[in-house]
Amino acid sequence: MGGVAQAFKEKKLSGSQQEGADGAKVKTESAAAKPSGPVAETFRVIQGALTEEHVKSTQGVFQFELSGDGGGTWYIDLKTKGGSAGFGKPPVTADVVMSMSSVDFVKMFTGEGQRPLSRDTAPRAQKSFC
Repeated sequence: MGGVAQAFKEKKLSGSQQEGADGAKVKTESAAAKPSGPVAETFRVIQGALTEEHVKSTQGVFQFELSGDGGGTWYIDLKTKGGSAGFGKPPVTADVVMSMSSVDFVKMFTGEGQRPLSRDTAPRAQKSFC
């Protein structure tokens, strides 16, 4: 999912707003119709960044059980043609189910969270696991 996380950094969507003819921001969807907030925005960016290449190279469905503001069940489907991401149960059975706070989820996808050790930065004793 590294490509999706990178796309998130590069592509900030305006959410449910579009620019009107006079340049003013115009709300285009009802707040009650779709989830809003940082988690929903993260999933909108993920959905916009998905490519068939992500699907072909990943072949997995990820379900997120998020607690806190904007929480609930969310998914990223990188198995079904075209891929998809959004609120609710995935369209097919999840291969991985992760539970975390909505704050940690947003940090994970925006790169603001603590990064795991990589092979290059891990202490020598931990490098042999790959």
